[in-house]
Order: sequence, then structure tokens, then C-alpha cells
Amino acid sequence: MKKLRFLTAFVAFATMLGLTSCSDDPAELLNGGQGPAGSTILNVNYTIPGDSTKVFVATSVNATASGDYVTIDAENADTGESLVIEFGNQLNKNGGFAEGTITYVDASGNEYTATSPFTSLNTGVVKLSESAAGTITGAFSFIGYDNNAAAPEDGVPFFSGIFEQVPLSGTLPTPLPYEPPFEASIKATVGATTVDFGTAWSVVNQQGHTFKGTNTEPAYEISLFLTAVSEGTFVIDMSTVSASVTVGEDVYNAVSGEIIITDVTDGIATGTFTFTAENEFGTVEVTNGTFKMSVE
Repeated sequence: MKKLRFLTAFVAFATMLGLTSCSDDPAELLNGGQGPAGSTILNVNYTIPGDSTKVFVATSVNATASGDYVTIDAENADTGESLVIEFGNQLNKNGGFAEGTITYVDASGNEYTATSPFTSLNTGVVKLSESAAGTITGAFSFIGYDNNAAAPEDGVPFFSGIFEQVPLSGTLPTPLPYEPPFEASIKATVGATTVDFGTAWSVVNQQGHTFKGTNTEPAYEISLFLTAVSEGTFVIDMSTVSASVTVGEDVYNAVSGEIIITDVTDGIATGTFTFTAENEFGTVEVTNGTFKMSVE
């Protein structure tokens, strides 16, 4: 099975502690907040299209490490809401664990999962910043999809999520080694703004290849998907080839455009892209796109 490079980052081990730059700080990267000192907390904001921003606040939360996986379980006993985060021990290029799922269930029983209906790939970001005295601390975000909704393709952004001093039972798994062969990159002009996505990575699994990038200031995220990678021009059809861009909290899905792969050498693909993306609020043009990504 090919490596799945789902973006999660883990810095809980001694050799990885001590974040050295602002852009590497999980709270800054994910716009997470901070709770009262010494408290155990988990909360996350989310915005359902057409509704106001809401906050899930856990009344109880714990974490369990078993084998190669860590699971964080959170619930609000007053409202019946729950949230589960799971990730495995495959390191990605950021020194963090790959493979993971995030699921939120609201008070009415509606389930939002961090799995895109377009690509079947994970959309979440989990970054641990500390593991000490049997607890873990970090931040997370994801795009959640309700497959039972009238329009399941409308992703719900869950953002600024944090968990602090969550009790951990078991031993954190030993990360599998990863040696990044290069620095992935993705750039584009979104509307009138030129964006050099500061964090770029690729996800490779049985469904295909996803090239992703995020930028925090200003807040943008971009995603390109192809079922297969080879040199050539690929027209976006929202099936075998798709794309999306997130501006702030608004997700726009491509309705037309193309991805051109100009070279594939030693497991590295380079190319260009351009597309028109829409949602219920309007249209965004993405032009002058370039990328350099791993396809292994």
C-alpha cells in the first residue's frame, strides 16, 4: 500500500519538541486558542453554510494510545455532541503522524466526517505540541461532510480547534521513519491575490493523488486531485480530476479548468493548473498555478 501523506503533524517526542518558528507553532498554524492554565479542554469552531459560527465545547475528553494508533474521544454530556480524532504512526514530511480520521456528531445526531465525497480522502489537520505527565496538547481543524445532507458536497469548516492537557492512557506509538526527498511546493493567483502556499504536501492512496497547500496569512487552502499521474493535460471533470480552493472559511469547488503535468521524474511531479471554482456565494478564478509534488 502506498504511503498516505494525510497532513497531520506530531511533535510530542523529545527529539521533536521545541518548535523554533512562528509558522511551525500548531496554535498559529491552525489559529487555535488557549484555555485556562492547568485545565483539560477541547473545543472547535464550525460554520454550517447559511448559519452562524458555532462552538463545540467538550465536557469530557480523554486519549488512548493502542498499538500504532492514538484516539482522542470528546463529548458534551449536556448537548449530546461528540468528536473523535484518530491518527496512526506513519510519519509525514512535517515529522507528524499520517493516516487519520476526525468525526463530529451534533446534538441532532448528524455526523460530519473529515472525508471528502469527491476524493474519499481525509481533510483534517492535527498537530500535537506537547506530551508530558501523561497528557497531550495540540490543535486541529478539518472540513467536515454530512453524507446524509441534501447537499453532502458542501463542506463544513471546523477551525481553531484546540485540546490541552488531555489525559493519555497507553504509550504513544513510535513513529516510522520518513526521509523527505524534496520540499513540496504549490503556488497560484487566487482572484487578484498571489499565494505561495507555505505548507504543501501530497496524499497518495488507492483512490489517487491529492496535492494540497495551506496558507495562514491570509487564510487560503487549495487542493488538486487526479486518479492517476502522468505527463499530459487533464481537464477538470469533478470525477477523475477535481480541484477546490478555500478562501477564509468559504470552500469553492472547481467547475472547469485543467491540470497540466509537465514532468514526472524520480517520483516527483511538476506542473501547472488553472480553474474556475464556485459555491453559493460566488465564483473564484485560480490562475498561474504551479506545483512540485511527490507522487509516491
